[in-house]
Amino acid sequence: MGTGAEPAKGLLPYLQRADELQKHEPLVAYYCRLYAMEKGLVIPPKDRTKMTNSILVSLINQLEKLEQKQKYAIWKAAEIRKALKEGRKPEAGPPGGDKDEAPDSTTTYAPVTFLALSIIPMLGNMFLVTALRTVGDALMLT
Repeated sequence: MGTGAEPAKGLLPYLQRADELQKHEPLVAYYCRLYAMEKGLVIPPKDRTKMTNSILVSLINQLEKLEQKQKYAIWKAAEIRKALKEGRKPEAGPPGGDKDEAPDSTTTYAPVTFLALSIIPMLGNMFLVTALRTVGDALMLT
């Protein structure tokens, strides 16, 4: 290591701030983690220590989980919209409607999906897209 200092120390303030903000400002916490990840990836591989690598792996795992939640939210929003266009009631729950066959990562979405399905009849068609995006954002940040 060229500088003699731990490169991960530069990432810690962003990660600490993300932890502080997670409960009340999850979007800001997400961007703090994303920035720490970007900053960590510019550290030359020869200067990375085990601590730096473990922090980067942890960040990658956290960001991948959020990406999975976002993909599910997008899929669910499209499924709800398709059902409404076809004039049928959207099904609550994970893909296929069978909770036993669904991956573990999607089973936590059922309460938010139920909430979305319960408020959709009250919304106008123009407001529907905004509501679905809000549900998607909520899923991404939980």
